[in-house]
Amino acid sequence: AALIRKLDGARQNFLLCDTTSLFPQADPVGTILGSAVVTLGVIGSNRTIAPLTGLPPGYVLTIGDKMQINGASKTAFVEVSQTVAATTGGLANVEVFPRLPAWIANGAAVILKQPACPMVIAPGSHNPGTNQGVATSGAGFKAIQKS
Repeated sequence: AALIRKLDGARQNFLLCDTTSLFPQADPVGTILGSAVVTLGVIGSNRTIAPLTGLPPGYVLTIGDKMQINGASKTAFVEVSQTVAATTGGLANVEVFPRLPAWIANGAAVILKQPACPMVIAPGSHNPGTNQGVATSGAGFKAIQKS
């Protein structure tokens, strides 16, 4: 409850993973990706392609896979729009939706394992629940994506 109050309603964002999309579909526990460091290459002008570098050769990203892209002070969350495999050099031009925000720069870090989305608590949705001794029941909130 204290952490939720610290978010100051919808003023502060937090990162939330979609538990149904924790890893790319072709790498369901993230072992193929291993400790690879994936970054963005040179971003094109239309920003619908995420040029990934640092992937294992032949690594597959499937339509619907999620990606977290970290900028200097912001986080973007995008979805793969077309299945693609990395080249033998670990490169892949990945079609994404929505477009990459203008603030994302070449070289930005890309998270494929447990990607998280920036969220805020929907105004008026927080229910602190009921305390019975050390247990609380009925607590909850609704979250919405923050762009």
